[in-house]
Amino acid sequence: MVKFSKLAAIGTIVISIIALLAISIYGTYRIMTIVNTDSIIETQFGESLMLSQTPSSTVKSTPELSQITILLNSLSSDLKFGLYLLPTLGCCHPLLSEGYTWILFLERIQKDIEISEELVNLYGQLAANTDVINKSLLSGNDPIHTSKTQNIIEISENFTVLKNNYLDSHQLSKKPKFVLMPKLLSPSINEIEDLDSQLLHAINLGIQLSALFEDIQDLSSYSRTILDLYQNQNNESINTSSLVKNLQQKIQSIESRGLLIKSILDNNINLEIKETISEIDEFNETLNLLLSLISTAGKFIPIIDEFDINNTKYNKTKIFYMLQTLTNLSKYESELNESLDLLDQVDNQIKDSQFPSIYMFSNTVNKGADTLDLVKKISLTIPPVFSQKETITILILGLSADELRASGGFVSSAWLVTLSKDNYNIRYHDIVLIDDWDLLDFYPKPPLALQEHMNAKIWLMRDVTWEPDFPTTAQTASDLYRIGQGISPDIIVTINQWAMLNIIESITEIYGPTKEDIITSRNFIDKIEIGTDNYGRSYVDLILQGFIEKILSTNSINDLLNIGSSINKSLEQKDIQIFFKNPIAQAKATQFKWTGEIPDTPHDYLYIVDSNVGWSKVDRNIQRSINYQIDLRDIEDIKSFVTLKYINHSGVGASPCNPQWILKGEGNYNSQKNSCYWNYWRLYTPQNSKHIFSTPTELSDQSVSVKTGSGLPGKDTFKKQSNYGKTEFSGLLSTEASDITEMKVIYQLPTSILQKIDGTLKYNLMIQKQPGVPNREVNLEIIIPDQYTILKSSTIPTKISTNSVSFKEILTKDWLLELSFAPQ
Repeated sequence: MVKFSKLAAIGTIVISIIALLAISIYGTYRIMTIVNTDSIIETQFGESLMLSQTPSSTVKSTPELSQITILLNSLSSDLKFGLYLLPTLGCCHPLLSEGYTWILFLERIQKDIEISEELVNLYGQLAANTDVINKSLLSGNDPIHTSKTQNIIEISENFTVLKNNYLDSHQLSKKPKFVLMPKLLSPSINEIEDLDSQLLHAINLGIQLSALFEDIQDLSSYSRTILDLYQNQNNESINTSSLVKNLQQKIQSIESRGLLIKSILDNNINLEIKETISEIDEFNETLNLLLSLISTAGKFIPIIDEFDINNTKYNKTKIFYMLQTLTNLSKYESELNESLDLLDQVDNQIKDSQFPSIYMFSNTVNKGADTLDLVKKISLTIPPVFSQKETITILILGLSADELRASGGFVSSAWLVTLSKDNYNIRYHDIVLIDDWDLLDFYPKPPLALQEHMNAKIWLMRDVTWEPDFPTTAQTASDLYRIGQGISPDIIVTINQWAMLNIIESITEIYGPTKEDIITSRNFIDKIEIGTDNYGRSYVDLILQGFIEKILSTNSINDLLNIGSSINKSLEQKDIQIFFKNPIAQAKATQFKWTGEIPDTPHDYLYIVDSNVGWSKVDRNIQRSINYQIDLRDIEDIKSFVTLKYINHSGVGASPCNPQWILKGEGNYNSQKNSCYWNYWRLYTPQNSKHIFSTPTELSDQSVSVKTGSGLPGKDTFKKQSNYGKTEFSGLLSTEASDITEMKVIYQLPTSILQKIDGTLKYNLMIQKQPGVPNREVNLEIIIPDQYTILKSSTIPTKISTNSVSFKEILTKDWLLELSFAPQ
């Protein structure tokens, strides 16, 4: 009986062990099924790290995780049932302990799955708020004071709760200790443990990300408060020093959190997950850009502190205050340069990125760099003006590029801006009434070509832009304004409709004469035409008032960046030009290429200048191009071949060319822009260029020159003279609607345009862009010197052959080409 009892006991134990092993094998299969779904978990984890969803996105469902949870519940039940098969558990304590260890282990995995589901949900919510964060910094539609969104606060709190739940379920006392665990399960258990560790890192990452989002919103709030102060300068209740200190602390907090997040991503997220989820690299790169931009922002702290709104020495006139503040920024030139260098580095990071989503930063970075560059240049230019005078007068000339003249367009309107500590005033002038008709004897005679081709007897303000050198134009405008209005302005500025269009694009819209008259970049040109017909030239004054009101009332960082970038672009393209009477300020403005002068150049130079002499607005319909070939084969006999090409896209019913002075159509804007194109062209080349050939351009018997007796019918209008340190070729062309006109000029260049340095030849060419011409196509071919080969080019050629190199450019600003040739 005893033997039987012992045998029965042993048999029971063996059967129980077999049963437990069977269940373990079954459990192994089930756990392996779970582990084989680790790619699902990794994918969910990776998706949670992707911060590229829009607010309209919904958090993805996690059916796979739910299935795994059901699987774990089933497996846990199987193990519990297996334990009941051991009738002699008291004799098999190790088996009992092992069984309950399995149950604890599976329950912990179940808890991990629950935490994972909530983690994915929280990351989805975080992703859905990224657009809110972007708008809090960049959108002009948000209120000035943007408080933290409740979503971000709740997400941050929920991440913390999730971490506490994780720590509670992973206490040391609850850590399973397997004794009889089959070897087959070891790799799977290790993988689960690794994922378990990754889960904690993901939670910590979420905590830091949500905190980073809060910091960014705080930064936005402080930035907008500064803008609010700028808008409401009488608000003395706000401590600007404290505000700047908070701003600095928040920037430091963002930098430290960003570095911590990078550390988690770099050191704690395992390689397998990184390889599975490429978006982690993309997020990492985005974070690098953010930290670079924040570092740039940190350079602004002392500059922002300069904007002491409550300082009584500053005038309460906003525009004067702005200019005064900018004069004080010159002492921060090194900080401004350092910030520009950082932005340039960020731009290079964007260009080198392999992720298309990173490119979206490019526009903002470029706008920021443009605006910062503009601020720096203004701060270095205007101090001499403000240090010497308490009242500043600025003459602004509004130009119509549709009636093109050498310095940008026919003068259609003018404003005198008076700035002082106690006064800010804008006075509009109708261009016909700006001159004093009782003092015409004191007005200068116009240039000869203006007399000959437009029968001008005296030089009035409307024709002041005839000369291609803007400093000359500005000096003349100042003299004419002094005669007509008794004031000699300190600064002369020109602005045309292309600059105004750039600015409207930057601020979305402005109001016309009424609040219902909304002007946008899409309808601006049409509004100008219709408004001019309905209201006369004064319509432009109404638009300018809308500009000023919008610019001075903006409270959006994005709008400020857009405005700064558009002004910088307009200065580069010469749609805005500036002249300072103060020689120090003028020298700085010249250095920044704001002054539109014809420069003194030791190398090759080309400047094509067109002037509409047909009393029309047709220039918008003119397509311009230039073919320029330079033959350097014989460096002692350098020849240039220039072909100017004009295509008139005016439509059906356009006014004919003859007579030149005919009233165009019905006299409204639309009929004036569809017309024949009478063009007095000028071509400026290096001094001492020798004329070889030019296409004959005979005077029409219906031209102004013939009718006034200054010219003869059939006479060639081509002329050569010396002006502004250059050789000037000129003549008169007419192009009928839907027609094409070409003008060829061949000349010999002085040999001094080439430089020979250490055996290499250097050839530089500057092609200057005319103000008021949006673009001009340039096709350039350079025939390489004999016995030389091309060594280096500052611009990538479109074609290189054995004996020539070619380039194609759309001239929207001055273009400098630098070439080097090496001996063969």
